[in-house]
Amino acid sequence: MLFSLFLLTLGFFSCSKDAKALKKIDGDWKVQNIQFLATDGTSLDVTPTNAILSILSCDKKDNQTPNACSMTYTQEGNVSVNFSYQISADKDNTNISIRDAGNNNATSDQYINYFKGSNALSFSDKDTKMTMDCIGCQMTIDGTTFTSRIVSLSKK
Repeated sequence: MLFSLFLLTLGFFSCSKDAKALKKIDGDWKVQNIQFLATDGTSLDVTPTNAILSILSCDKKDNQTPNACSMTYTQEGNVSVNFSYQISADKDNTNISIRDAGNNNATSDQYINYFKGSNALSFSDKDTKMTMDCIGCQMTIDGTTFTSRIVSLSKK
């Protein structure tokens, strides 16, 4: 009985951390910079024009179901790419897993590489700035293979 109570309490606090993280990321984020890093030290910096990552509100229940929470990346020039996401948080870390929502066209591939994968989130300036750090996200851009991506965003 005591062990069951312990597991129930642990689950409650885990869901509570997820709920706080979901609330923190909700809204429109201006994409300031995307930096791709290769193992040989090569880097590629991308500064998109008028790029917004809109993270739609998601509740704790939906967050438990893959592909239930939505986000959209838009950029000047009529670019619009849809993703789904899932948050997991504990006392030390907040992670967001981002997937292609599957309803994008072929020209969206480069933009899908900007965000998909498992990303560690960090916040600064009273949660008005967010960094998405995807270590181990392998992608090839213009013939160079990159193994890490850091996206810098600010609350719009």
